Amino acid sequence: MKKLYIDNNKITKLENLPETLEELHLHNNQINKLENLPNSLKKLYIGDNKLSKLENLPNSLQILHIYNNKITKLENLPDTLEDIYTRNNQITKLENLPDTLKYHVLLNL
Repeated sequence: MKKLYIDNNKITKLENLPETLEELHLHNNQINKLENLPNSLKKLYIGDNKLSKLENLPNSLQILHIYNNKITKLENLPDTLEDIYTRNNQITKLENLPDTLKYHVLLNL
């Protein structure tokens, strides 16, 4: 499996995701912590959740949409990251953004 869409549910925890997964859509769930993401993941869409911290992101990640969460700082993102969309968070600090970022939307910081 390469793509998985599980938007608009009540998921709180990520478990048993396929190791071959490259694209994951988790909009509008109840996730407050990122864990158990497969190393093959390239695209992660996890807007409208309860994330306050970005951690455990796979080094293969290229696209990250994290709008409408509770994230307060962006730091130590994967060097492979090209696109990030962060609208409507509580970001007050940006640190060590990767040079690979081509497109980023950092609105309503």
